Amino acid sequence: MRGSSTDFSSFENDVDYISDALFQKLLGLEEAHFSFKDVSKSFADPAHKETWKKILAVERPEQVQLPPAYEDRLSAFQKLMLTRVCREEKLTQGVKAFVSSELGAKFIESPPFDLEGASADSTNTTPVIFVLSPGADPIADLIALAKGKGMENRLKILSLGQGQGKIAEKLLDNGQKTGDWVCLQNCHLSASWMPELEKI
Repeated sequence: MRGSSTDFSSFENDVDYISDALFQKLLGLEEAHFSFKDVSKSFADPAHKETWKKILAVERPEQVQLPPAYEDRLSAFQKLMLTRVCREEKLTQGVKAFVSSELGAKFIESPPFDLEGASADSTNTTPVIFVLSPGADPIADLIALAKGKGMENRLKILSLGQGQGKIAEKLLDNGQKTGDWVCLQNCHLSASWMPELEKI
């Protein structure tokens, strides 16, 4: 969300539990759309103060009902805008909840890992490249696939690092001749050797 073109620095923040920066962002929301009318004043309203404090503190702010005027008036996307302003660090989970409720849970679920399908799409000149998130390790799946295809003794696995480039080259050269499978792990540790791999 872009910042407002209005300078709110002269406006007085009477809410003792929010920063001036948050107060000014709330004023920006009020300026952005009539549905947010008086939202900054709602933070100072004794009837709503505890609700807002809860939204500012809980792990899942998108699950907390807003004060009635805003719970009923704001669209799901406008509630997401409010999350962006009040709890920017929770925006990703708010977006997931929004997408799930508007489009369905299947749109936020990662597809199942399908190494068999990736193998079917690969050729002897089209490698399979794993881009992994922390903690992910497809090696067990790769070994199981190799066993299923009778390649368990022809799967060569090398973890790259300092000085492993020459060994990797030999494995690749031999693999091209014999049809062995070569798995090079931790390519990020041999960034300087990647141009050589690309040439190969």
